[in-house]
Amino acid sequence: MSPIPAPVVFVAPTMAAARRAAGGRPGALAASPKRRAALTRAVREGLSVVYVASRRDRAFWTVVGDRFELKSAPALLRGAILGIARHREPAAPVRKSPRVGPSRALWIEGDLDNARARALLRAGEPPGLWILEDFEHSRISGRLRERLSARRIRVAVIRPLLGSRVYLP
Repeated sequence: MSPIPAPVVFVAPTMAAARRAAGGRPGALAASPKRRAALTRAVREGLSVVYVASRRDRAFWTVVGDRFELKSAPALLRGAILGIARHREPAAPVRKSPRVGPSRALWIEGDLDNARARALLRAGEPPGLWILEDFEHSRISGRLRERLSARRIRVAVIRPLLGSRVYLP
């Protein structure tokens, strides 16, 4: 008896293109940059993701690279041996606690949007690794991601999307 294959999520520029890429495979799911419910399921269940589009579709590949293909934090955390600082948006004024030492990773609770990222950059010398829970919490623009990269700051996730790319002719 052959094992039942785990569902695979096909992501394309549109839902129609993603459904075509899935090709009626049993258990295949479809997603697009605007309709991401299947990607949320992929994160929760550890499903494989296949990105399908033409090499010329730069807008799609930019979204994939900036929003979905974030690095896995556990592998990067091995380099953050000095510790992890926690950053959450305060609902009310928070008493500052003394730091034990410099940290090289920052756990960011909730969403990381442009305004929050700029505030972290202005707050001093930020650590080189910012960690989010999963891709859904990254809401920063490509321009700001380039700025972070220029400052040698990587954004990673605890629960990455496990994906591969397929380029159509």
